[in-house]
Amino acid sequence: MILITRPREKAKQLAAQLKKKNINSRTDSLISFYLKNIKINFEPYSDCLIASVQAVNAIKQKHRKEIKHLKKCNHYVIGDEAAKALRALRITKIKKVFHNSDELLNYLSTSSHRIKKLCYLSSNVNNTKLLKKLDTLRINYKREIIYSVQPKAKLTLKTVNDLRAERIHVVTLFSLYTAQTYINSVHLANLSKSAKKLAYICLSDDIATFMKRKGYKKAIASKSPLEYSLIQSVAEFMAKR
Repeated sequence: MILITRPREKAKQLAAQLKKKNINSRTDSLISFYLKNIKINFEPYSDCLIASVQAVNAIKQKHRKEIKHLKKCNHYVIGDEAAKALRALRITKIKKVFHNSDELLNYLSTSSHRIKKLCYLSSNVNNTKLLKKLDTLRINYKREIIYSVQPKAKLTLKTVNDLRAERIHVVTLFSLYTAQTYINSVHLANLSKSAKKLAYICLSDDIATFMKRKGYKKAIASKSPLEYSLIQSVAEFMAKR
C-alpha cells in the first residue's frame, strides 16, 4: 500500500491516478493551506515570481482588485498548474514557466532581462536556497507572504495502525516541508525505526537527499519534478516488489 501525504484534494487526485494502475493507497494529508488577509500594493512591481498554485488561489480569493496591476507585470511561474491558474485570471504576461526553483535560478542567472522590482508571492515556509540566490544575484525583490502552510499535529490512528502492521510499503513526498513533517509525525508515534525500512518516492533530488540524511535510506527521486513522473516511479517500484 502507498501512503499519500499531500493536501486533501491533491491526495484524492493522486489516489485516483494510482488506482488506475491497480495500486492501492491511503491518504493522510500532513499539511494544509490557509490564505492570509493582508493588503498588498502591487503597483510598484515590474515583475512577479509565483512559485505555487496556492499563491494564484490567494490572488483569486483575496486580491482580485489588484489583478489589474498584476496584468502589467512580467511573471516567472513555477509549475504548469500555477501557470494555467494564472491564465484563467487573464494574467498572461508570463515570461517563462519552470518545473522547479533550480530551473528558475539558472534562468535568472543567465537572463538579460532587467528586473526593476520583483514581487515574490510566497508562503510562510522559507525556500532558503531561492532567497539566498536572489540576494546573490542582487535582484531587487520583496517577499509577500500571502498564504500559510500548517503542519498536521499527528498521523491518523488508521495510518499509525497500518504502519505498525506493515501494510504500508511506500510513502510519497512532494516537498521538503512535508518530508520534515512526516519525520516529526512518525517520531511522535514511536515509529521511526520501522518507518526507516519503507521506501520513499520523492518529487525531487533535494527531498530524497534530505530523507537519506535523516536515516531514511530507501529514498528515491522521480526522474522529473512532475506528478506523472512520480506516479511512474511508484508503479515501477511496486512492479519490482
